[in-house]
Amino acid sequence: MAQVVILTFCVSRSRANKKTIDRLKHMLVMTNSDKRFLVRQQATILRSRKRHTDSAQTDKRKTPPQESASPQPSPDEPERIL
Repeated sequence: MAQVVILTFCVSRSRANKKTIDRLKHMLVMTNSDKRFLVRQQATILRSRKRHTDSAQTDKRKTPPQESASPQPSPDEPERIL
């Protein structure tokens, strides 16, 4: 009779351990997928910020410099006679 009790206890404990291990594996998978999601989300945010700052810098470069009252010809251009 004692053997049956011990065997039942061992089988029960084994099943409980297997369920616990399966739950822990599931938690690990979910944690890793959450981390991957957060990394992708952060990368997207950083890319959009970089794109925004790059476009702002490009806009600053595109604006022409203020012309002076008497434009001076550049040394590379031939002098124009009007």
